[in-house]
Amino acid sequence: MDASTTSAPPGGAAPAVTTVPITLTTSLHSLAIPSGPYIVPTDWRRTHLSTLVNKLLQSTNALGFDDHDHDAQQDAAARSIPFDFIVDGQLLRTSLHEYLESVGLTSESTLQIEYVRSTLPPTFVSAFEQDDWVASVDASVDGSFLTSSYDGSVRVFAANNASDALYTFSTVRVGSNNPSLTDARWVPSASSSSSAADPASSSKSIVTGGMDGVVRMWDVELPADPAQAALDGASSAPSSSRRPHKKWNGEYHTQPVSSLDVTAGNFAGTSHIMSAAWDGALALWDDELVESAGGGAEADYSSEEEVDLDAIDANGEGADDNDDDNDDSQDPGAQRRKRRKLKTGAKKQAATRDRLRKEPVMVVWHTAPATSVALTQGRNATSLVPGTNARVSKALFAKRAGGSKDPNSAWSAGWDGSLKSWDFGIGGVNTSTKTSDKVILCMDQLAPLAGSGAAVLATGHMDRSAAIWDTRTDAVQVALHLSQIHSGPVSAIRAHPTSSHLFSTASHDGTVKLWDSRSPKRSLFSLVRPASKEAPALLQDKVLALDWSRDGQVIVAGGQDKRITLHRGSGIGRED
Repeated sequence: MDASTTSAPPGGAAPAVTTVPITLTTSLHSLAIPSGPYIVPTDWRRTHLSTLVNKLLQSTNALGFDDHDHDAQQDAAARSIPFDFIVDGQLLRTSLHEYLESVGLTSESTLQIEYVRSTLPPTFVSAFEQDDWVASVDASVDGSFLTSSYDGSVRVFAANNASDALYTFSTVRVGSNNPSLTDARWVPSASSSSSAADPASSSKSIVTGGMDGVVRMWDVELPADPAQAALDGASSAPSSSRRPHKKWNGEYHTQPVSSLDVTAGNFAGTSHIMSAAWDGALALWDDELVESAGGGAEADYSSEEEVDLDAIDANGEGADDNDDDNDDSQDPGAQRRKRRKLKTGAKKQAATRDRLRKEPVMVVWHTAPATSVALTQGRNATSLVPGTNARVSKALFAKRAGGSKDPNSAWSAGWDGSLKSWDFGIGGVNTSTKTSDKVILCMDQLAPLAGSGAAVLATGHMDRSAAIWDTRTDAVQVALHLSQIHSGPVSAIRAHPTSSHLFSTASHDGTVKLWDSRSPKRSLFSLVRPASKEAPALLQDKVLALDWSRDGQVIVAGGQDKRITLHRGSGIGRED
């Protein structure tokens, strides 16, 4: 078919009166056809163009048909591939005639059209109930989902059991003023650094960050097969043999932790954790045990075993004078024994906290702190205080082609509208800075193309917009701005794990949307999470957490309605 040929619409209908020349190109090398030009009717839509491409693929045997296999050729329609078409950066959702009119072109213009595999909206699968708002979700381990909540709890769900958590534990000590968690991540083992196929499959460690500014690392005992354990009815309450073991406390940040990222390191037995916080700092940690005078043994942790330090005053007296055990009628000896027990418990807990306290390997500042001088006990004491708009919203290790992460390279984005790159291999040097006038709430890196050494990043903003940043250019401004993509702040953004073009966004408006960076003017589809029977309608709007399953076919979202919801698709991100 060439420029002098007028294509007939499917079904044998007469050719349209008006035609337009088009060229058809694709990045799908296995599904490429001669680019044309082709002369097609202007009343053709996406479905007509998709039929044309499939017929051309069949004629060039790209779909693998045997020329002598008539049964296979008759079954061609069933095996046809649905395609979408991108014209001038937007998906074609009208007829060619309507598109030409909308952009002020005539039928004499040659349209440059790119075709890609159609992405069909995933369907709702199930909802996993929580006891409080969901702050984060990590779906990087096949068959399970790791969540953190505002109640300070970490939960692990098997993908095939929405009714009960497979594992639950609280990460905060009794009496904490602010127990809320902000993030929780699986920590991959160092052995997984050589294989990006399953970066957390062998992980038994979890790292958490919270509103108290503390980063904590835990060892947990989980079933090797979460799905089978769910079928067997495994209890979510950790038994004495399955209690989490706290490896260390990272207490560098002076304000809440906003995000965590993890990667297997370059050295055997070492993984790396990066925390970002409202104080403007990025802290780099390793997963090694703290060496202490007590031999560095891991500590069993159970919230029931913690002592409420807030209930003990400076003299070791019980703070609650109305406690039935402390009334005037109690035996004085019993009161002394109780005070002695509280003092001993507080000393043991303080010793344990000191023994598990860990210092970061490196600290860099996304926003430089200011120096504050205060008079303390007759002396001038200096301290660092966060600068203006210091809050770092997200920090992440740079992705390599294939899915692994580089422990020496990182990105950070903050409320000051800047996006910065860091090289930890040479001491945490800020290697580049890009700026915008937006308050950045979230960020992720699109899956890199093979052979590409530069990153493409996507950010979500307070003003309901998003942006795509191309670090291959020297420009310091946003490469592509997507305005008003939601009706509320864009609270989460996650790149598809395998496609270099797809990413999803979530918002306070309660929706999750999927986008193609090649056609960013309109989302591919929007998912509205089913209403919860438990939560009032007013509490079902904010989506705060978002992630993809490792194969890129499940979107997991959670938020203010105390649930995570699963939507499953098929062929999402397929590029062959």
